[in-house]
Amino acid sequence: MTTSSIPSEPMRARLRAATETSHDALDAKMAAMLDRGSSGYVEFLRVSAQAVLPLEEALKAAGVASILPDWRERSRGAALRADLAALGVIAPPAMAVRLPREEAYLLGVLYTLEGSRLGAKLLAGRVEAAADASMRNAVQYLRHGEGRDFWQTFLVRLEASQAARDAPDRAIRGALATFAAFDPGTGSVPRPPSGKLPRYD
Repeated sequence: MTTSSIPSEPMRARLRAATETSHDALDAKMAAMLDRGSSGYVEFLRVSAQAVLPLEEALKAAGVASILPDWRERSRGAALRADLAALGVIAPPAMAVRLPREEAYLLGVLYTLEGSRLGAKLLAGRVEAAADASMRNAVQYLRHGEGRDFWQTFLVRLEASQAARDAPDRAIRGALATFAAFDPGTGSVPRPPSGKLPRYD
């Protein structure tokens, strides 16, 4: 078998390997929030909102619908706002960010966002087992997309992308920047609107 005939490593595997440390660290932080009951769950939703809301707006502006035509169905911003409202919390203002209009980079951003849906299913079980009824009634975000094959269809699109294969470093950079957007940092208060944002370039 010649070198040219050896299949290249799947993009999913490249992204998973490159983001493993960030993924594990974020999972640990998010799980720790849920251990604190309703106050921790509110913090979890706020931290999620401070990442998801601006990123979804930026993806829309960058033409995400040309990559994923069903983007409107995948968007979880409304579900996040609904859960926060159910808990009597105002969603944090969406901080304006701009994403590069590059397919590879945008697929990296989407890899992190779509992948977070898998972890959300596990967290939903913990929340629905909570003693606090208000938590159990605010799981639209965690349960969003159940019964749909969003992850598998995203992976098909990812692996079909010549742009991602040509520039895997850009896809990885987009994925890592998105993990950074979810990082609650230190303390229990999410970054304020004037706080430093991850770089998307």
